[in-house]
Amino acid sequence: MVSTDTSIAVLSTTCLEVPPSGYGGLELMVYHLCTELGDRGYDVTCVGPQGTDIEGVDVLETTRPSDTSDCFRKEPRAYEAYAEHLQEFDLVIDHSWQKLSYRRAQDHPDEMADTTIVGVWHGMPNFVPKPVERPNFCSVSRAAAAAWTDHLGFEVRHVYNGIDRSRYPLQEEKGDYVMTLNRITPEKGILESVDLADELGVPLKVVGEDQFVDDLEYVVEVMRRCGRSRYAEYVGQVDQEEKVELLQGARGLVLLPQRPYKEAFGLAAVEAMATGTPVLAMDNTGLGEVVRTVQDRGAYDNRAVLAADLERLVDDGGRFPGPEALREGVREHFSVERMTDVYLERAAEALEGGW
Repeated sequence: MVSTDTSIAVLSTTCLEVPPSGYGGLELMVYHLCTELGDRGYDVTCVGPQGTDIEGVDVLETTRPSDTSDCFRKEPRAYEAYAEHLQEFDLVIDHSWQKLSYRRAQDHPDEMADTTIVGVWHGMPNFVPKPVERPNFCSVSRAAAAAWTDHLGFEVRHVYNGIDRSRYPLQEEKGDYVMTLNRITPEKGILESVDLADELGVPLKVVGEDQFVDDLEYVVEVMRRCGRSRYAEYVGQVDQEEKVELLQGARGLVLLPQRPYKEAFGLAAVEAMATGTPVLAMDNTGLGEVVRTVQDRGAYDNRAVLAADLERLVDDGGRFPGPEALREGVREHFSVERMTDVYLERAAEALEGGW
């Protein structure tokens, strides 16, 4: 177990303040982790963009937040604001995209000798070869960790993301629609979801981030296709309250990520199941794993089987666990408390010698 005397820095991205005011799954995970560690008596500092504010947690501000692709390019500037402070911490949990904390360890090994870094990848790692001898890399699912291990040639472990269930109340009564909840991007399979709704005659609400995207033309095409569809309705970006209401009322959540894209986790699936709404998803890396961990079915290699199950779900709600069982599965596997427990386990492993 990691002693509460351990000083911990949790690095976020430069994209959004912590907690994020709107969409921002990664930044929300950073917020929950910092808050829970602080509640457990740890000395925690969150390194994040200006505007970051977490009760009971110290903050080291970097650049102004940027909800565009500029956030990736701004990380070197943010690094300048915190680089010299990294040596002040016993443990650094780095959720940033570029993992520049490892640069500090490479460039100043003596200075960083007493600082242990755990790098958490929410996408595909870009370090080849190892940035340091024992990088202590984690991903956010077993399947993603295995894929990253194969790609990098050295071990990557995993920690599931966790959600605050109080923000996703259970609702047993469902409406007559299904929904998607993703960034409106090609790799998320939004147009494929519209096609499926038209094919089956199933009402579909298309919900998701449509501003922090690289291809606005795709967003426009999705809007056009929904406008021509008898069944698909374009909703787009919503706030937290409306997102939860939509999830609570949905008969099911449909997620169709398109290969070769690898879905490392699938936060929307956890949010849906917490409200008692089942998920039907293509079995893509961590997404399929998340769904299978809670549901007895719902992760598919075959689109035709997914379509048949979706049609039956809309007709009679069959073949899936009930709302209370779904929520209990989220509590057991994907809570903030469980996520923090595993981060502390990984931190202990790293501090004791690493992997």
